[in-house]
Amino acid sequence: MGAFAAWLFKQYTRSLIASLAQKQERDRPLLAYQQLSIAPLRDREKTAILQYMASEYANPELDLDTMVAAINVTRAKINDILKSELGYTFISYLNKLRLTEAARLLAEKPEANVGEIAGSVGYKNTSYFNKLFKEEYGCTPKTYKSVCKKQ
Repeated sequence: MGAFAAWLFKQYTRSLIASLAQKQERDRPLLAYQQLSIAPLRDREKTAILQYMASEYANPELDLDTMVAAINVTRAKINDILKSELGYTFISYLNKLRLTEAARLLAEKPEANVGEIAGSVGYKNTSYFNKLFKEEYGCTPKTYKSVCKKQ
């Protein structure tokens, strides 16, 4: 019975590692700085939006109004561009950027605790970060971190 439980746990761990690796690979293109282009006005606005979000995502005070003031693009235009180009709303894209970076940090910095990483990517509330991370990756940040250590 004990051998079977160990085998089952090992299979679960392998499956989780494979699933997380696949998710990380799929999320790589979402990094804003990899999606910049030079072209007409809409592309300039898209570039401004993505550059701003790529440079400011870790700011816990970042919200749509702050971005509107900083890049001089309307709320509607920001949401329209993000939705049509990337399939995300402002908040969902911001969370995607933050969570992708958090996953990278969890994998690369085993000495950092979850609260530090949550704060470094813009989350003031670690519980909220844990909730979003689990929804996105299917496991808690702590589990993700321990699985990445084993790779």
